[in-house]
Amino acid sequence: MLNKWGCIIVVIAGAIYTGLAVAQTDGEDLKGLWRQDLQSLIIEVKEQESSDGLLEAIVIKEDWNPGLVGTIMFKDLSYDEKSKKWSGLGFTAIDQEMQPVDIKMKRRGTQLLTRMKVGPRKKVKWKRMESD
Repeated sequence: MLNKWGCIIVVIAGAIYTGLAVAQTDGEDLKGLWRQDLQSLIIEVKEQESSDGLLEAIVIKEDWNPGLVGTIMFKDLSYDEKSKKWSGLGFTAIDQEMQPVDIKMKRRGTQLLTRMKVGPRKKVKWKRMESD
């Protein structure tokens, strides 16, 4: 049984969690620079020019394959409140085409986990970078 302080902590934690989930819907927390875990690939997430609030991610740096710079890595990203994740299309290097993708934020907005919905269901980690 929870005492008075335990109940207060549970209520505050629930409010913080709800606030974080709601804050994710505007896309501001997803925008910015992200580096693929253990790789030199860096993307910038920003609002698509031709859409109403949809986001896209463009490769801005790739040391091993400079030809990828300028490639749209993710597009048509929108937030699904029910599943608490972003969905859209992601570029697959093997097929050189866009496939459905899910993106979840982790670790208080400092890490992304992307997962292609078709093909090899490989999960890829991205870490937030500081903007210059």
